[in-house]
Amino acid sequence: YPFLNSDDFSVGAWLSESGASMATIDRFLKLPFVTKQNRLSFRTAQELYTKIALLPQPPKWLSRTVVVPGGTSLEPLTLFYRNGLEVFKFLLANPVFSGKQNFVPQKCFDEGDVVFFDEPTTAQHMWEVQVKFTSHFLI
Repeated sequence: YPFLNSDDFSVGAWLSESGASMATIDRFLKLPFVTKQNRLSFRTAQELYTKIALLPQPPKWLSRTVVVPGGTSLEPLTLFYRNGLEVFKFLLANPVFSGKQNFVPQKCFDEGDVVFFDEPTTAQHMWEVQVKFTSHFLI
């Protein structure tokens, strides 16, 4: 949603990112090759941009100025970030990522028994959450 499938989305994304004007996109969408295929959910540039506006929007960027006492930077540092919980909700709700999320806890080892963490699924918290959910959803 709001596109029919990944091909519909891909063509729409390409057209919107191509830099083509709305008139040029309309001309492309009226080509016999495109109209005979009848595989797109939009017939005009306006319809395409209306669909794009319906796509879930990512969380906004936030910033915070950080001063490190005793640090070597002459000026304060600006840290840019997004709210992690909002990003998580966005990814879960976004149909583009449907069925592509991995919530299986993992333990990753680097050269022997040294554990390393690089994804949310490698965190100890994922194991704790898995235990809680497993006990509630066993069949």
